Amino acid sequence: RRDDAFAANNNNDLSIVPCPKKATSGTPANCVSTASVKQLDLYAAPWTWPDGLSVDEVAARLKGSIATDSSLSLEEQLKNRFYRVRATRNFSLDEIDFLLNPNDRVVTFRSRQIEGPESVSDFGANRKRLEDIRKRAGIFDVMGADFDSADSGPREGTAAQLRAFWGFQSGGGYESILLDEDE
Repeated sequence: RRDDAFAANNNNDLSIVPCPKKATSGTPANCVSTASVKQLDLYAAPWTWPDGLSVDEVAARLKGSIATDSSLSLEEQLKNRFYRVRATRNFSLDEIDFLLNPNDRVVTFRSRQIEGPESVSDFGANRKRLEDIRKRAGIFDVMGADFDSADSGPREGTAAQLRAFWGFQSGGGYESILLDEDE
């Protein structure tokens, strides 16, 4: 099922896809994604890692962070770039997809509920779980955080989305996000 988590651009490079706008029941999706730049409530800024760390070292830190949580299990791995993790919580099953981009030193991700009651909010469980994984790994920063200061506003919001988007995109493919055909 890896194909539902990714989209390929003109260079056949993979990228994480956004969350659906609504769950099938019409309630907001229990999902958070770095690609949901048009949906503030479903957006999370990508992570970066320090220069000098290889993708193998970064992958090991990410896997180690996942392994320390008994509610998480690594389901799939592809060449130290893609990871699919299953997460259990109360009455549902969540799926987290991570994509490591070694050229830009960026981690993009999507965490979403795949089983369980759609009409019940996750009360931020997907977002909190991602933040816990990031902190346990000890090497990831939130992209755009260094641009923020007390005078420039919060780390979340439209400005943070734009900074993060332009920070991890080379510019190729921006039309598909900004000029969405279905709106």
